[in-house]
Amino acid sequence: MVKKSPLPDLVMPEVAVHEYVLDRMKEYGDDKAMVDYTRKRSMTFREVREQVIKCASALHRRGLRKGEVVAICATNRLEYGVLLLAVSACGGISTTCNPLYQEAEILQQFKLSKPSFAFCEADIYPRIKRITEDLPTLREVFTFGGTSDSISYETLVLRDDGKDYPTSVKIYPKDDLFILPYSSGTTGLPKGVMLSHYNLIYQIIATSATLYQARSSCFYMVVPMFHTFGYSMTIYHLAMGALNVFDSRFDVERVLQAIQEHKVSTFTAVPPMMILMTQTKLLSKYDVSSLKRVPVGAAPTAQSLIDTMEKMYSVSVVPCYGLTEMVPLSMTDPMVRKSMSVGIISPNTVIKVIDPDTGKELGVGEDGEILAKGPQMLKGYLRNPEATARTIDKDGWFHTGDIGHYDDDGNLYIVDRLKELIKYKGFQVAPAELEALLLTHSQIKDVAVIGIPDSSAGELPKAFVVRGNTSLTESAIITFVEGKVSNYKRLRGGVQFMSAIPKSPSGKILRRELRKLPVNTSHI
Repeated sequence: MVKKSPLPDLVMPEVAVHEYVLDRMKEYGDDKAMVDYTRKRSMTFREVREQVIKCASALHRRGLRKGEVVAICATNRLEYGVLLLAVSACGGISTTCNPLYQEAEILQQFKLSKPSFAFCEADIYPRIKRITEDLPTLREVFTFGGTSDSISYETLVLRDDGKDYPTSVKIYPKDDLFILPYSSGTTGLPKGVMLSHYNLIYQIIATSATLYQARSSCFYMVVPMFHTFGYSMTIYHLAMGALNVFDSRFDVERVLQAIQEHKVSTFTAVPPMMILMTQTKLLSKYDVSSLKRVPVGAAPTAQSLIDTMEKMYSVSVVPCYGLTEMVPLSMTDPMVRKSMSVGIISPNTVIKVIDPDTGKELGVGEDGEILAKGPQMLKGYLRNPEATARTIDKDGWFHTGDIGHYDDDGNLYIVDRLKELIKYKGFQVAPAELEALLLTHSQIKDVAVIGIPDSSAGELPKAFVVRGNTSLTESAIITFVEGKVSNYKRLRGGVQFMSAIPKSPSGKILRRELRKLPVNTSHI
């Protein structure tokens, strides 16, 4: 059974991202557009627009042409959004790179995306410099702030007069790529996700239509801009005229300070941030009454955590669902949100759910793999037709790899990742369900659950726990779970205590790291 979004279809203009955003920024003038909370710098919409024109002119003079790739390997900064739009204006494609990557990881991504130019932080430059001989397409590397042997972004862009801004580049929004982010790689080697201008325009318009009244909003964001959640919200803020206050690192007190200082109304978060926000003792020191909404995404969010955050901060938590390959797949109206739902199927989008073993289509309320079609869907994986064919089937359905269901009203519910399901004697156990349960325990600060191999049962559920009190024992946790779940969901693999759960920058639990840990270790 195919389920169409109950929301009205949106009219999608076929226009290049830079054209759409630059045109809208004209009306915002000298309103403040961005505040870099790390470096205490800011830009108005007029300044952003002028810098985009200068940057595109400088890159065009340097020889950037349509279809060429520009890599951005940087922390959150004002120049990030400028670069994305400037590269687009030249007909180029941005690829975003994790600034924590080491040489081998950068080399792997650059060999696949083949950038002609790269922009990076000064401290990252030596890593890239050491691998340039293996990257024949890379013509020049620019640094933020400059180094003794590189040209700085400031020298390249701020001295340009903007007169060589390209005006004759023809963009075909549905065909031409805007950006090449990389999948997280938590279930295999990272893959370049080909997203068109049309994909990003959909993100802007769908988000605007269903989530925010942006001109009256001040956003605070610490999600990395190299991540889909980060760069898409950066572009969205510029297009919709919202003030974006962003930081390069997460710290609870810094968040509270920023909310008070800038009267932040929306804090864009991932679940690990919310966990720490609900455990802080510092809340009473700050006035956070301006905060109204907390959109949360990138990883499953326990209902107990949502409830605690809403009560503690008097806010509406807004779960969002999507993947790097397809954002957003659902949108949430806080006024009608259903418990445990990640929102209503996004406009212009259709969903179906299938049995992952047989491919049989399932109905309302039946859990299976979620498949989707819509204008936000990736074009494919860069230079990887095999991975593309595994993900987009012959009928054009995108296989999310997520297990869940929909209800009669078009609300989506996510149970877990298909590859993360634990198989105990043929029964499927969702780690996210056990994690959500364990987080309701008053003495558990954070948790992750995986399946460990067992010769007779196949896999046994095992919990990795960050304790709030060292008196909490393994047996107490096992007993706590036993009284609340079916027999096959019990923690037969035991409990292992840790000081912190390993997670990606976007908040996803790195289960592969947990599987490497010694089984007999009782405390790490």
